[in-house]
Amino acid sequence: EIRFIVNFAECTVCFFENQRQVVFETNIVEEKKKYCQELQRKYESEQLIYKNLLNEVGLAVVGQAKLPIDALNSALENSKIKIKDYEERIPIANFDLEQTNNIYKSLDYYFDMFTGWSEEFDIATNERKKMIIGKLLKRIEISSGYNVNIVVNMDYERFIN
Repeated sequence: EIRFIVNFAECTVCFFENQRQVVFETNIVEEKKKYCQELQRKYESEQLIYKNLLNEVGLAVVGQAKLPIDALNSALENSKIKIKDYEERIPIANFDLEQTNNIYKSLDYYFDMFTGWSEEFDIATNERKKMIIGKLLKRIEISSGYNVNIVVNMDYERFIN
């Protein structure tokens, strides 16, 4: 039983260490930040296009436009639609970035906690080892044929899935 607990704790720490490496290697937060910046850049560019089209409509009123008024009206409508789309997408992307950032910050907290627990296993009593496993797991089910089903505590489960 104690050997299983020690091996389980070592595996858990290894898992979180690997998860942490994946997070920092792929740098999902940085990718989402770039996406937000790209949306903002496109939004500002479309606003400039819209402003230039309005100026062209003003020139059309006095007969100095380079394009027919129907083409300008159509271009203005398309530009309005794009601006509205960016105005909807930018807050969603920023919220997603913030949520992802918060998750990865809390991942560091859990990783540090798991690392501390792993180091503590070397000197812990059997009761302390059981308490640490109790924090990690909701329950362990063993069925016939030695099938083991481990249900992780919900706080940690989001990092596993």
